[in-house]
Amino acid sequence: MKKIGLFLIMITVLSSNTLPPINYDPFYKAQKLLKKPKKIRVFSKPIQLKLYAIYNNRAYINGKFYKIGDKIAGYKLYKIYDNYVVLKSKSKLKVLYLSKNRILKMRNK
Repeated sequence: MKKIGLFLIMITVLSSNTLPPINYDPFYKAQKLLKKPKKIRVFSKPIQLKLYAIYNNRAYINGKFYKIGDKIAGYKLYKIYDNYVVLKSKSKLKVLYLSKNRILKMRNK
């Protein structure tokens, strides 16, 4: 009986305090994480750009002719010189050179 009386006294003491009820869910953070969409990372290989020829102010890059101002793999063809071209993006410049084995020399007869 002493234990029951002590228990009743503790309940009355605890209930006399006006503490707000605690709404705590131990799984709240886990639920929040599960609801977030998963980020999918896609790693793509950068495109290898190769300059094969320059003819009549056009550049033959990766099997297609381009003129100044055309877009190639996120770059814009900026300048065309005798044996190289300059590609430009927002913050980068890229130079593509004709390799010596790709340069065609034309002879006039």
